[in-house]
Amino acid sequence: MLALIATIVTLAAIFGLISSRWLRLPTAIGTMLLTLLLSVGLVLTSQSIPRIHAWAIHSLLRVDYERFILHGLLSLLLFAGAFLLDLDYLSREKLSVSLLAGVGTVLSAAIVGAGMFFSAPLLGFHPPILEALLFGALISPTDPIAVLEMLRRVSAPRYLQAQLAGESLFNDGVGAVLFLTLLGIAESGHIPSIGHVVWVLMLQTGGGLALGILLALIVSRLMCIVCGYQIDILLTLSLALGGYALADRLHLSAPLEAVAAGLALRWSNGRHSANISHNEIEHFWTAIDEVQNSVLFVLMG
Repeated sequence: MLALIATIVTLAAIFGLISSRWLRLPTAIGTMLLTLLLSVGLVLTSQSIPRIHAWAIHSLLRVDYERFILHGLLSLLLFAGAFLLDLDYLSREKLSVSLLAGVGTVLSAAIVGAGMFFSAPLLGFHPPILEALLFGALISPTDPIAVLEMLRRVSAPRYLQAQLAGESLFNDGVGAVLFLTLLGIAESGHIPSIGHVVWVLMLQTGGGLALGILLALIVSRLMCIVCGYQIDILLTLSLALGGYALADRLHLSAPLEAVAAGLALRWSNGRHSANISHNEIEHFWTAIDEVQNSVLFVLMG
């Protein structure tokens, strides 16, 4: 497992360097493109160099993607994305962000799922409606990493960046809740009533948001009474990882807990700035966010 992690991180570093230095592409796009080319090369050379191809297949099959992403990377990615948001611009765009992330994600999942369900038979496939909706929930949340990088390059208005970043962040949470709810229904083998689904969604969503805000306020208070950026960073890490794990254990929405915790910590720290190492914390979470995204795009490719 250590060799696999080392390989993935090394590939992310090399592909990031090539993207930035020679391809002049946003890191996310360049990393995904180069990883896909590498994957195609492995397929094309599977007959002539079977040992490398077999090693790649064997290594990837050892990765538990559900545990690694849903119960690993996602907690830090969502917390970092929320913590690094510009709250002033996000507050001004709250209506458009709410509509796009909430109503837009649910509608997109339903439309994509219905399209999959009715079009798949034309290709000889007959997926159950739940599987089609699962695909819709999986594919609907957007990832604006490359778009935001491009907007920064051309000096796009900050309100537009806030709309895209906020919408993407919250639709990740909404999409994750929707996906996990549909997955639970599919695994249980019976379809509950619409009222039951709505109640569960509201309970998980509201509970996750409330838990994230509560934990963030506690951590922010602790950060005010210590001196030292190392302790501040450790406290934010404990909030990102521990809060997500606690919400998961309580069967609340862990993704929305992470989003709420990041936003609430940013807001609370802004009100109590004494003794908090703002610059060091922001630099740390910016680096965490970029490194994790590179690793994630390599895994996706």
